[in-house]
Amino acid sequence: RKQVQAWSKDILNMSGDVGKAPKELADALYYITSSGVKTTEAINYLNLAAKGSAAGLGEVKTVADGLTSVMNAYTGTTLTAADAMDTLVKIVREGKAEPEELAGSIGHVVSITSEMGISFQDLGASVAALSRVGLSSSEAMTGIKRVLQTMLEPTKAATKVMDDFRRRTGDTTLTFSGLRKEAQTNLIGTLLHVKNAFGGNLEAVGKVFGSVRGLNAMLALTGRQSAEVQRIFNSMREDTDDLNEAFKAASETMGFKWQQ
Repeated sequence: RKQVQAWSKDILNMSGDVGKAPKELADALYYITSSGVKTTEAINYLNLAAKGSAAGLGEVKTVADGLTSVMNAYTGTTLTAADAMDTLVKIVREGKAEPEELAGSIGHVVSITSEMGISFQDLGASVAALSRVGLSSSEAMTGIKRVLQTMLEPTKAATKVMDDFRRRTGDTTLTFSGLRKEAQTNLIGTLLHVKNAFGGNLEAVGKVFGSVRGLNAMLALTGRQSAEVQRIFNSMREDTDDLNEAFKAASETMGFKWQQ
């Protein structure tokens, strides 16, 4: 009871600052506390989600759901909740993803990226880049997931193709275990490594990334727009305060002031 009363006071104090009704904040807090976030961190998560919502990422509870999914997946890493929210804002800024769909679908792929040691920033850059060529957030997530699943659990056919090209090129790093290791620090560099090693042989690339969605994602990230894709990856890795900048811009609008 004591904790709930404290949260009640925090929510009432926060409501005017973020332009959100106490009921909406309370509903979001339910998602946050149910996800296992520490009691001492719950209000901080709520404040971040409310700012993201005010900046246009969707309802507070939708943003909170996405944020907690990311943080639960990346438990034990250096990723902070503030960093995760900055990345979500950057995905929308750099791409064409529908904000609410993005926040609601991000949990579909973070478990595999975190387990493979791939940063949330690189995942975000991939989603932003794929959304630019017309893929929805969920389609982009599925495509990236298929690419990573190929690296994690390659088929016999994919392994044979990779072995053949490794012998042809003499590139000893051209193995699935080598690619997994490389992807931990540079996902886009890894995909370009594969494409360049195959010398533009799309048939071979198709045999490795067998699913249509996986192949589509691979080619979209490494195709003619690869220079712009690289810029998006670099931008996503920059340490910036995107959430607060977006919130500040939103808070200056008449709509936000009316909500307050």
